[in-house]
Amino acid sequence: MEAEKALVMDPFDSESNIVLAGMAGLLNYEWPLAEKYYLKGLASETVSPRVHYTYASYFLVPMGRT
Repeated sequence: MEAEKALVMDPFDSESNIVLAGMAGLLNYEWPLAEKYYLKGLASETVSPRVHYTYASYFLVPMGRT
């Protein structure tokens, strides 16, 4: 998968981490792994608004953390 290849070059790439987080949480219901990827993506120096939106909409809301 392209997102995994991108993380080899930059482990904190926010866009790649949110792709893997979405797959872990929404497709495989592996919420602890999804949280790991989201938090890693949010730790990047540059985080787009889309990363924040995705984290809130696809992790915080389903987990009841709003």
